[in-house]
Amino acid sequence: MIKTTSKKTSRATRIWIEGSKLEAAGWGCGTRFAIEVEEDAGRENWITLWKIASPDFLLGVPEGKVSDGSRGGKPRPIIDLHSKMVEKVFPAGTEVTVFIHPDRIEYYQEAK
Repeated sequence: MIKTTSKKTSRATRIWIEGSKLEAAGWGCGTRFAIEVEEDAGRENWITLWKIASPDFLLGVPEGKVSDGSRGGKPRPIIDLHSKMVEKVFPAGTEVTVFIHPDRIEYYQEAK
């Protein structure tokens, strides 16, 4: 579990996770994922990234890829969700809890 905060940039709002926890769960550099979003006032807001084997699986579904932020030749996987979609679900300054699983990554804002 990771606790992070959404941050405002000049282009959109960003949630950034990186490092060994991604690698340990099988989310290495180049891993492709589909993005599922749920925005439900009064309950939880969440984004789930679903690991996919082939981009052919996706038909009009938002998708992304784990970036390679290597340092000194050592892989450093990075997932940078940076979009207007993130702003709708997690406005800047929102505390977000992230759970990393082998098949998915879940971003939650718990209901207040």
